[in-house]
Amino acid sequence: MTQKLTRRGTVRSRLVGLIVGVGLIVAACSGGSVDGTWHVGEMLQPDGSMAPSDPVVVLTLIIDGDSITGNTGCNIFTGEGRWPGNDLNFTMTTRSCANNSLMQQETLYVRNLLVAVKASVSGNMMTATDTDGTHVLVFFRVSSQSRGTISPIRLRN
Repeated sequence: MTQKLTRRGTVRSRLVGLIVGVGLIVAACSGGSVDGTWHVGEMLQPDGSMAPSDPVVVLTLIIDGDSITGNTGCNIFTGEGRWPGNDLNFTMTTRSCANNSLMQQETLYVRNLLVAVKASVSGNMMTATDTDGTHVLVFFRVSSQSRGTISPIRLRN
């Protein structure tokens, strides 16, 4: 199942993945480069407060020029476009989350990515804000030394 989200929140079903057509990220980045691997530290909550993301599930955003990928905790996304900057289009898998808490966190992360219009980088921290200047996401840069690799697990008989 695929859904198309726009800034107004209109949802339309389709067949493959989640296509997000975003014509919302209009402001340029201030400070350092947004390129790199980022982990979410805090997100705007429905009550207007900022709260840390679940420490068990790492929410990621990887920006490389006009390419964007990431992990929402339950699903992965990939796409093209400058974040923040020009229009951004990405597809996202639509697997179910293990529990309601993770599903709520994923929903908040995607919502906050969609409303972000500006990102400011200071050292290893990036803050994304909406059109009112409200902080919606705080990311921390992952150093290239700490990325690590994924190795297959060898099972013993």
